[in-house]
Amino acid sequence: MKPAYRSITSLAAAALLLACGAAEESGSTTVRKGEIVQLPSPVDMLDSVVLRDSANAFIAEPAGVAMNGAAIYVTDAGSSSVLQFDRDGGFVRRIGRRGRGPGEFSAPGAMATIGDTLLVVSDVGTGRISLFDTRTGQLVLIKRFPGAPFTISAVGDTLLGGTYDAMQINSMFRTTLNDSIGQVMGPVSPDYTNGQRVRFSYPFSAAALHTGGAIVAMVGSRRMYRTDAQGSATDSIELASRVRRGVPQDLERALADARDPASQMLLVSILTALSRIDSSTAMVHVDFSPSDRSVSGKAYLSLVNWPLHAQCVDAEIPLAPDTRPVFAFRNDTLISVQNVVTGTDSLTSYTRLQRFRVPACGSGSR
Repeated sequence: MKPAYRSITSLAAAALLLACGAAEESGSTTVRKGEIVQLPSPVDMLDSVVLRDSANAFIAEPAGVAMNGAAIYVTDAGSSSVLQFDRDGGFVRRIGRRGRGPGEFSAPGAMATIGDTLLVVSDVGTGRISLFDTRTGQLVLIKRFPGAPFTISAVGDTLLGGTYDAMQINSMFRTTLNDSIGQVMGPVSPDYTNGQRVRFSYPFSAAALHTGGAIVAMVGSRRMYRTDAQGSATDSIELASRVRRGVPQDLERALADARDPASQMLLVSILTALSRIDSSTAMVHVDFSPSDRSVSGKAYLSLVNWPLHAQCVDAEIPLAPDTRPVFAFRNDTLISVQNVVTGTDSLTSYTRLQRFRVPACGSGSR
């Protein structure tokens, strides 16, 4: 299953989302308890910058992105390293290299920052995270994760990983910087436990720290969970969609009928980024569309407002044709990195970072 995962991170991917009472209003979006509201489309872009790589520091397959102040970090699956840029897109340094030793990566992916001094990099290939000093780029700490960290969320000294685990006994792993053991936790959706093809075709979860607990969702499942600090589910929402493909009710049968194993990942919107914004959960998902020569996609932003049990869904995020997008959240801003190919007879490419405003979804969001 790891080659299938690598293909998702190299293309980047995404998925998921929900559904009367007193009206609540925040910004320009009015949301009533329990309803589904269509977000404005497309999402408002704040700014865009071209990352000026070179022959010695080239982003071949972006797999993760993070920002911290003026620093931009992009994990590159092609070189198994992290490339750091300044806010204007100028190259600063390379962090790590290909390998399985300290400070090395096999399949680097999602990232997070802790304060102003630590960069956290997940590595699906080795099932661990590595912490680097942002001032020097030097390795500080390595921590092992059961399964593999598909997503990483950091608050203070607490780290939460959504796991990549074909058995899916648990959906999250929580640890602190000083904890040598950590805690395997989190609910697993019945969509997984009752469906063998779903379980083995989509064996990864996205998770984010939330007030007093966590949020977790699994690709190939229609349900998102809010948990307490121990990982026990306290609330859940059946995810819906208005525009994107979503998760078909008959996904298990569709997987069983799929002749081409590589096409299995194209049957649903694939979750790629999930984050807490105030009392809401924001997420990005991508619908892939295969053609004779490539696989392109459409990306969407959606939000769930937990106090209202409402959702704001399916605002399209602009993508270049035949691109490989990756996404992350920084506070209430959505970050996108895309490889853009230009030209017809003679093809050239560059990597572009864009920032988008995450709209409000009722009371409690900004």
